[in-house]
Amino acid sequence: MNPIVFNPTLEWDSLPDATYSGLGSHSCDCITSSTDNSKQSSYVVYPNPANIGDNIEVSTFDNIEKIFLYNIEGKQFVINPINSKQAIIQNGELSSGNYILRILLENGNSVEHKLIIL
Repeated sequence: MNPIVFNPTLEWDSLPDATYSGLGSHSCDCITSSTDNSKQSSYVVYPNPANIGDNIEVSTFDNIEKIFLYNIEGKQFVINPINSKQAIIQNGELSSGNYILRILLENGNSVEHKLIIL
């Protein structure tokens, strides 16, 4: 048996049951509030992380206009899509590290994604 008996009333600051006055309040019109999800775009970057020499596929639900890839130093690589909804990044020329992938879509949306090359 443990020699020290745990007594929550001595160890924790606690309120007696049903004493909720003075805790504060907030006012919010939560029923009419909403989030606009119409500008979100669906995409897949696979594989991520990728090994040097692997081809990385970018697929989207919307048509791709252009893809930019930035390394940690800010150097920009431009990747053109192979068709309207897919692009392949051949990373044989890329060194290992972290990259930011910026996908520009024809509908005006853009998404950014972290890409890791091992």
